[in-house]
Amino acid sequence: MEDGVPTTDLRMERVGHRAHGHAEARAYELEQYAKLTPDERRRVARALRDRHWGPNCPDVRSVFAGRRSKRR
Repeated sequence: MEDGVPTTDLRMERVGHRAHGHAEARAYELEQYAKLTPDERRRVARALRDRHWGPNCPDVRSVFAGRRSKRR
């Protein structure tokens, strides 16, 4: 908090869970995804996109722009 204004920390909170097998791990992962709000999902997707592509992220809509018209 600077000058009485709360600051926002955009880092994700680390949550640990030790599973006893792949099935349990997958069930836990799906449960965690189900608990996220749509805004949280968008924020996570954007953070992963930025982490992978950096500032030069290609627009995926341009890749798929002509496909719909070619199918007909």
